[in-house]
Amino acid sequence: DITTEDGKSVTSLVYSITEDSRKRVWIGTYNQGIFCYDLVNKTLSNYTLTNDNESIRYIPYVYVDSNDKVWAAVRASSYHLMCYDDVNDCFYFYDKEASFPEIMCICDDRKGNLWFGTWDSGIVKYNPRSKKKEIYFEDPSKMFHAHSIIEYKDGVIAVGSDRGLCLWNYKTNEATVYNHHESSSYSLSSDYIYP
Repeated sequence: DITTEDGKSVTSLVYSITEDSRKRVWIGTYNQGIFCYDLVNKTLSNYTLTNDNESIRYIPYVYVDSNDKVWAAVRASSYHLMCYDDVNDCFYFYDKEASFPEIMCICDDRKGNLWFGTWDSGIVKYNPRSKKKEIYFEDPSKMFHAHSIIEYKDGVIAVGSDRGLCLWNYKTNEATVYNHHESSSYSLSSDYIYP
């Protein structure tokens, strides 16, 4: 049984797991915040996240970008994006002024932009250097409840949602949506695409 120094272990539902280049496994949970398991030192740490007096326990997504920076989508009343500070060994709210919607999934592209799939506010492209934010597919009839997101190839983002798989070329703004079709054995098995 793996536990923290104060006896905590992962006992709640796990929503996401990712590993950084330093052999640390980051775990986003439903009710216990974020855990980090160091594969080299065989130690487990638990990060208790707060916003003023609000305890943040629901972490739907943890992501390590191409620069090895750890990001966390969090369920908080005001802010929804946190970043790990390696020097101080803690998570902090990132760019509170950006006012991100509820983030469900995160990826980065080859240019260093972050992409967020949201619960009901479309897809967000965010440049951490310039702090510029762009929102696409805000109309819920186009895409709803993004559950997974990845840069499929240069200029193309793949999004798994409640309405199928969308391959979206953000350079041309052309999107192809793949759905389940009962009559075709070559279609998706379901319109619900989860990681």
